[in-house]
Amino acid sequence: MNNSSKPLILGALLILTAVLTIIYSQSNRSSATELSLVIGTEPLHSMNMAKVKAITIREGDNQLDLKQVDGQWQLIQRGSYPADEGTVERLIVNLRNMKVLRTASASERQLSELSLGKNEGVTVELKDSADKVIHTLQLGKEISGPPPAIQTSMNIEDRRFLMIDGKPESIAVVDQTFDSAGRELKDWLNKDFFEIENPTSVAVNFSGDSNSSWSINQWDDNGTKKWRVSDLNATSQPPENNLPTTAFSSASFDDVVDKEAAKELDTNATRIQVNTKDGFQYAIRVKARLIQGDYLLKMDVNATITATDEARKKELTEKLAKEQALNRVYLVPAHVVEPVIKTREALLAAEPPSSPSPGGGSPIIPPLNGFPPRPN
Repeated sequence: MNNSSKPLILGALLILTAVLTIIYSQSNRSSATELSLVIGTEPLHSMNMAKVKAITIREGDNQLDLKQVDGQWQLIQRGSYPADEGTVERLIVNLRNMKVLRTASASERQLSELSLGKNEGVTVELKDSADKVIHTLQLGKEISGPPPAIQTSMNIEDRRFLMIDGKPESIAVVDQTFDSAGRELKDWLNKDFFEIENPTSVAVNFSGDSNSSWSINQWDDNGTKKWRVSDLNATSQPPENNLPTTAFSSASFDDVVDKEAAKELDTNATRIQVNTKDGFQYAIRVKARLIQGDYLLKMDVNATITATDEARKKELTEKLAKEQALNRVYLVPAHVVEPVIKTREALLAAEPPSSPSPGGGSPIIPPLNGFPPRPN
């Protein structure tokens, strides 16, 4: 071999090494993302689920979009309202941990029989931070497994046909049904709500009806905390159990509304003011939706926190920040609102218990009619 050929051989070796390196790295990359549909395997288990930053779920004409922003999942169709983290994470975990029970392939006609045809079933798109689809999963027909050893009268559908990335050759029956994927939009919301603790006064003002409005407050009766209607004397007070002294102590909501629906609260809303022992001041507006039977509700809260204990002060500060973030208009069930917005007439309707007669004695028992006479 002469010296002039050595550079050519060396260059060829370098090119060959580079080509092999590229081929090896590409094969490694493809094997890392290749989905295994072997029975007993978990097709998405090797996928880095931390890269999933957005999820789109479509069923028929309905679409749901979830997006993770600053580590928090949000529901786009509800104005980026916080989503329930547990529900989202459960869907992701179930997708990652699903196991292949059997595999199948299908023709175009057979796809519809499995609810995997075009626009059929439920489609779940897993996306990255750039909104690029990582994988598309079409959830098809739910089926029952083999009959149990002990026969029952019920067929339990505990598995489902699934197609990955729209490939008819990538159909499997997996050990999950993914029920959460078919939830209504409102069921994906984070349902944390405000809670009024230790109220000291409650006032209800009905729009255009001052005669129905009222206020109650807590007072100290020789060391005992009692409630009273603010403008009544002691002898005219209704029973305390007729007063809404635990207003919104366990409030809940069903959904949040858009800006257009929220405008309904701008007119003829009933206003509720609640002050608490801890210095919280709640200003609440509510309005009934007569046809639907629920209420629109908007809550604003401020506080002057006077707690001296550092742990309690921190707890109340965090509570205030959390509740101030609830700055939307909500749909709440009637049982949350109606015990509070009694009219003054209803508030005073219960008669105070009558005192026993000064002379004591047995109570007068009314005669019982309709019984046969007692035999002699």
